[in-house]
Amino acid sequence: MISLVQRKKIILDKVNLEGYVQVSDLAEALNVTQATIRSDLRAMEKEGLLFRVHGSAMSKNPIARERTTLDKININYDAKSRIGRAAQRLVQGDETIMLLPGSTVYAFAEQLNPPFELSVFTTALNVAQMLASRRNISVKVLGGTVDPSSMSVHGEFSEEVLNNIVCSYLFFGADGISSKSGITCATVEEAIFMQRLMKTALKSVLLCDSSKIGRVGAGRICWMGDVDILITDASISKKDLKDFETNGVDVIIAD
Repeated sequence: MISLVQRKKIILDKVNLEGYVQVSDLAEALNVTQATIRSDLRAMEKEGLLFRVHGSAMSKNPIARERTTLDKININYDAKSRIGRAAQRLVQGDETIMLLPGSTVYAFAEQLNPPFELSVFTTALNVAQMLASRRNISVKVLGGTVDPSSMSVHGEFSEEVLNNIVCSYLFFGADGISSKSGITCATVEEAIFMQRLMKTALKSVLLCDSSKIGRVGAGRICWMGDVDILITDASISKKDLKDFETNGVDVIIAD
């Protein structure tokens, strides 16, 4: 029989490789009972080696914690820059787009300097400040209360204004993506606000690097199928890619 030390090594290798394992699959592969595997996983969780979730285990806690935009900007920056370049190709001349707060959307805005006229609505103050000096871009900021963690505004704007805005694309980010939980962010309040803004756009574009897949935030923005386009990096798994495509989402892999 395989020893506890050997089981733990096999389990840990599998979790680190795949990011996710099922109790039933481990019990069958190691020829032990599911009760034995659950006991192993409890011990490994106490050691900080993994995170248990409903009959399975993950390599890390999937719950996304709230962090400032400044904290997130430099995380996976190369991937975010590639995603931003890919997003630019969607934008054509003489149209209106909306940019919501987020580090990947900010990376997109950094590179947005079109040779044609473009109108941009945004609730992100850092995005507005950056784009205001760009010659061909007209920037409009929706009013509200400033959230210092995301450097954005929300609430207290006129419903009449939103009812009369029509954007070609709305670009937004997320703190978590899960086929079970949908597209999520750190707070419920932010999720509700983003849902309202999504109604102004003909197409919603999610800009998100693959590290967010498998993570879960406290607030659900929408379900996978509510997104028109996902732009992500090449590290997305075949399973996750299929999940999006099955839900009717056009997936663009940034190069």
